[in-house]
Amino acid sequence: MNETEQKITTTAAQTEQQKPKSEIKQTNFRIAQDAADKFRAYCEANGLNQAQGFDHLIEILDMDQAKTALPDQAADIDLFKTQAQDLINSYLHALSVSANFQKLATEHHWADLVGANKTIDDLRSQLDAAKAAQKASEETVAAALQSAAQADKDVQQAKDQAETAQQLADEREKNINMLTDKLRVAEEKADGYDALKEQAQTAESVLKALQTEMDQKLKAAEKDSEIALLKAQSEADKRIAEAQAKTKETEQRLKDAEKDARIAQLEAQAKADKQIADQQSKIEHLEARIQELSAALDAAQKAQKEKSQKAQEGPESPSVD
Repeated sequence: MNETEQKITTTAAQTEQQKPKSEIKQTNFRIAQDAADKFRAYCEANGLNQAQGFDHLIEILDMDQAKTALPDQAADIDLFKTQAQDLINSYLHALSVSANFQKLATEHHWADLVGANKTIDDLRSQLDAAKAAQKASEETVAAALQSAAQADKDVQQAKDQAETAQQLADEREKNINMLTDKLRVAEEKADGYDALKEQAQTAESVLKALQTEMDQKLKAAEKDSEIALLKAQSEADKRIAEAQAKTKETEQRLKDAEKDARIAQLEAQAKADKQIADQQSKIEHLEARIQELSAALDAAQKAQKEKSQKAQEGPESPSVD
């Protein structure tokens, strides 16, 4: 069997189950290749690094020497070896379970982080929807205010129409007064005609006939003037009544429009205030929830980072070149 020079190098490895050792120096041994392979296989099968495997072999030799030196205690020594091996196996099993648990915990925390991110995205979507609803409410309020302004404009237009109707009524009253003055002038003229009639009583029959004709014409003129006055008075009264009725109707419509505008404005303002208050409450709740989840996410990421760092840390294993 060919022999190869195997270099067994140990390093200063310190774990929770090992005590600090003195400074380790590199030492070369000549062993068979088959023995080196079996040594490596034995270390791998028992979860030991090469330094620990070498120490374990020394401990076995020490135990065998103790059994030779103390034959009466051989059974106790074998029992101790068995219990020590069981303790090592239990420790290795605990390490395996711990590693599997860390892997499962890492996967679980990663799932929690993904769920938390999804929850945050959902809450942000709800927050955007709430802000959009608040914007729509503000636009509704603006539309209500615009409607109220249009109602005020309509009210002002109605007032202008009422003023125009009043001016028309005043103009008609002025025309009536003018007709009354004309009637008075006509009556004064009629009185003048009566005086002329008295002066012409001594005139000739021709003058009397002329006077008679003039009287007839005067009577016709008076009748026509009276009819015209009555018609003008009736027409003026009718138009004044229509103007007053229209003015009253306009005033009533104005009052109704003002009332409806005030009611609509108050209802729109109350509805908008309630919607804004509701949306603001939802926004505050969502922002608080986002802060809470963000804090939980930061804490989970920090814990995950610490566990990853601890998992990556470990003693440097010795090697057989």
